[in-house]
Amino acid sequence: MAKILLIANYKPSVGGISGQIEILLKHFNDNKNQIDLFNTKDNIFKRILMPFVLFIKGRKYNIFHIHGCSFFGFFPIVIGVIIGSLLKKKIIITYHGGGLDEFINKYKTKVMYYLNKADIITVPSKYLQNILNDNSIKSKYLPNIIRDDNVYFKKRDILKPNLIVTRTLDEVYNIPLVIMTFKDLKKVVPDAKLKIVGDGKLKNEIFELVKKENIDDIEFVGRVPNSKIGEILNTSDIFINPSNKDNMPLSLFEALACGLAVISTNVGGIPDYITDGINGFLIEPNNKEQLTNKILYVLNNQDEVQKIIDNGYQTFEKLTLRNLKSEYLKLYEL
Repeated sequence: MAKILLIANYKPSVGGISGQIEILLKHFNDNKNQIDLFNTKDNIFKRILMPFVLFIKGRKYNIFHIHGCSFFGFFPIVIGVIIGSLLKKKIIITYHGGGLDEFINKYKTKVMYYLNKADIITVPSKYLQNILNDNSIKSKYLPNIIRDDNVYFKKRDILKPNLIVTRTLDEVYNIPLVIMTFKDLKKVVPDAKLKIVGDGKLKNEIFELVKKENIDDIEFVGRVPNSKIGEILNTSDIFINPSNKDNMPLSLFEALACGLAVISTNVGGIPDYITDGINGFLIEPNNKEQLTNKILYVLNNQDEVQKIIDNGYQTFEKLTLRNLKSEYLKLYEL
């Protein structure tokens, strides 16, 4: 039996890396694999003791499977690689998120040192794989698994001007772009509505922007548990991902799974999965005019857009557990 220790910054029910951890814990524990979690998400004082705790706990495992990303998300890679190397474990690193090129440019020696210690590196997009290739680091392209137990396809006879964005309220996700686009949209589509799902450090600034611009019909939903995400997505018809940097955002694929028309910026790994006009729509980052035009196109060309939505659902299907589980199990072969 392979004994696998997942090492990651984990916070329940917030998607992203945590969502992948939940899938692995729930669906990969069986008579061939034992999978447990070592959570590195804690305050700085507890992190001081983590190497010692991991050294003691990690001795009974064969494999360290580390999930990390750039900047503050690199800590699990540092601690996992150091202790995994000391204990002579098989080390797998799954690298998530955007901003890897910037991170390498700033901390190249450090990043290269830790990544080169891994036995296997997996990345969920060709975008990340190309960055690593450019830095002479081999990696395996392995998409994130998209949950299908919390989403369901809803066939819409008519696509209404009901917009939704489900991203953290942080600068990188550029929620103000959606808000200011929505203000312009209301001039030509007065019955348009917008839901903003999520929380974050810019919450108050975004509230103030809506108040300052005097925009009606915007609902702030706050953070929604993973189990409820399909339910909230299916109250809307058009999903917008406005991020300035990204990789393989799970929220985008959840929207595809629910049958929404998806409009996203063409950043990071997103063009690996979305082709403009085929299974979704792409715009340049921070381009209000393009976003407005894409929303109007969806509303005014519904027969064609329904075919694009169906194609989007097929994209989601390829990324479900039943289609990817065998590839993940190969990682854990001893």
